[in-house]
This record gives sequence, structure tokens and C-alpha cells, in this order.
Amino acid sequence: AGLFKALYESDITSDMIRMDRGLTPAELKPYKILFLPFQIVMRPEIARILKEYVKQGGWLVADARTAAIDQFDFAYRTNPGAGLDSLFGATSPDWVGGKKYFKVRAKVAPVKRAFTFEGTFFREELRPLPGAKVIGTYEDNGTAALVENRYGKGTAILSAVPLGASCFDMRDNPVKKLILSFVMDAGVRPNAAFTSRSHAFVNLRVHSIDQ
Repeated sequence: AGLFKALYESDITSDMIRMDRGLTPAELKPYKILFLPFQIVMRPEIARILKEYVKQGGWLVADARTAAIDQFDFAYRTNPGAGLDSLFGATSPDWVGGKKYFKVRAKVAPVKRAFTFEGTFFREELRPLPGAKVIGTYEDNGTAALVENRYGKGTAILSAVPLGASCFDMRDNPVKKLILSFVMDAGVRPNAAFTSRSHAFVNLRVHSIDQ
């Protein structure tokens, strides 16, 4: 809900894609960026499709606890599982949970200055693999909290804290800036913009009809 809220408030429409109804690389190709919001369950065949999507030029952004278990509720030995550790360029050997916020210092391309945002509920430990780039660190100890990895023609980003959940209940949380920076980097722009002094919202969507 927080991820949808961040996009909606910025006039960027989004689709919800069901992973349990069969996906193909062709179906994902039109999308410039995909988000995995707390996608704990990951089937191996879906992981292969996601890797192909990024390899062909797509962007993939994942929350903490991504691909922790398979479709039979068995835990993967390596997190993220199903081979996604090579896609994201990082592993997560440990994590903690709590009803508090964990501060992360981020530096991403579209935003010139580094900024701090707060992640809630989960805090993973991330170990970057060779070739991956750390674009965010925990403010308290400087360890990796956001890892970016080039995979084929595309980019995969793994967050050690949930992004959408962190955006949902804190209106001024700069995590929204982070989410939008990934969207812009992937080449997504709103089809139209709406502003209101009373902070009203309108859902804008462009429909094209083949002649």
C-alpha cells in the first residue's frame, strides 16, 4: 500500500502483477520497472523469468525478506533464494524485526545530495557480492542497506528494509524520494501532472487505442 501511495501521489500509474497466474518474459517486457514489495515467497520458475527480465534491460527493486521461502514454505539456504542472490549482487545471512525505524543513508543518481530515510519492521544484514555497488548504508554502523547490481542490460536493487511499508505511515519519510528516484532512473515519467492547493488527488491514466 505504501509503494502504491508513493507512486499515486506522484501521478504515476501502476499495475499489480500476480505471480501465481503464470508469467512470461514477453508479458513483463513492456514494464520499465518492477517492484517486489515484501515478496517472501518465490517460485524458482518466477525467479528465472525475473532474471531474464532484468537481463533484457528491466529494473527490479526488492524489499527486505525477498525470496526467503519457496512455494512449499521451505526456506532457501541462501537469501535471496532461487538464484536471486546473483541477480541482486548480495546475500542476506541475518535479519532482525521490530516495531521501530532503522535509519538508512542513501545516495542515488537522480538526487544530487545524500539523504537519510527511515525503514520499519525489518532490518536485514546485506553482504554485497563482487561487482555490486552499495548505494545506501545504515546510519548507526555504516554497513550495507541498499545494494545495486547491473545484470545484463538491466539493474537490480535490493533493500535491507521494507520500502513501501516505511512510506505508508510516515507522510514526510524521505523513502518516497528513494522510490521515485528508482522510477525516474528506469525512464518512467507521468503522462500528466495534477496539483492541488487542498492536497486533493486524481487518478490519471492514458489509454491508447490501436487504429
